[in-house]
Amino acid sequence: MIVDHQWHWFPPAALSLLERRSEPPRAEYVDGRLFLELEVGLRNPMPAGHSGELDEHLGLAAAHGVDVILNSPTMFGEVLHLDSREAAELLEFNNETMAHAQREHPDRFVGMAMLPMQDTDAALEVLDSAVKHGLRAVSMLCSIDGDPIATPATLPIFARIEEHGLPIVLHPAVRSNTSSQALGLPAEIGVGWMYHTTLAAINLIESGTLDECPNLVVLHPHLGGVLPYIAGRLDRQLGAQRSVYDYLRRNFYADTANKTALPSVLRVAIDTYGLGHILFGTDYPFWPISQSLDLVKVQASAGEAQAIFANVLPGILPATR
Repeated sequence: MIVDHQWHWFPPAALSLLERRSEPPRAEYVDGRLFLELEVGLRNPMPAGHSGELDEHLGLAAAHGVDVILNSPTMFGEVLHLDSREAAELLEFNNETMAHAQREHPDRFVGMAMLPMQDTDAALEVLDSAVKHGLRAVSMLCSIDGDPIATPATLPIFARIEEHGLPIVLHPAVRSNTSSQALGLPAEIGVGWMYHTTLAAINLIESGTLDECPNLVVLHPHLGGVLPYIAGRLDRQLGAQRSVYDYLRRNFYADTANKTALPSVLRVAIDTYGLGHILFGTDYPFWPISQSLDLVKVQASAGEAQAIFANVLPGILPATR
């Protein structure tokens, strides 16, 4: 069984909701192409396969030998700048939509909850509701409208996530502390987003959140951003309770949605996290499924590739599997 741990499907119902909005997040079609405006004046073009019916996505995954998709609804989660009540309403809609899709396809689709992290009480309510809906993971943007995700104020959220036994899947945030630096979209996506996820992972360690919540599981996408390359340097700087490498091998996983053809990059991630903590991911539709599969097969040995394809993030599949 192969699980794709980074898949992006935008439900038509969610898209219709954003089309009716006048302020970000909002959606519109220009000359037949979908754009999402997540920050005033910043319109992100979406690939053709981003929305559409879920059956189309599941059929495409199955055609490539992918059995289960873990859906990352991150674009819909760019609401952390809004009033918390409005944000909670939008995210409740997202969570219910994800849960409905999961009930319709229990063996092939795993939806993730998103939380209004700007308000701890609201986030806890939305989280508990998502668990009642049956969602088994939390998709978390790497900053709260540019601010750190792990603070004393948000610690109760992480504690409740740990209590529910849900893994966290980090993802870059469009509304971030670098999006306004006029770097241009290629630099922001290519470099800035890797910087965001790395800072979020460091934040979870340095803040003591992972010491307070030692059983918390975190998926750091894109082979851990740049963290595997600087872990040794951080180990000398953070002064955390444990070695940085210990946190990475105990609490963190990384996915293969890195898009590089250099085998050495995957090797560094395997050496850093351990082979059992490397998960397959494509980042579809932003990256072709077939190329994502081929990269793992080319970069890893046959045994390693087999292990990566078989690895699954703890907690995301029904207990009956």
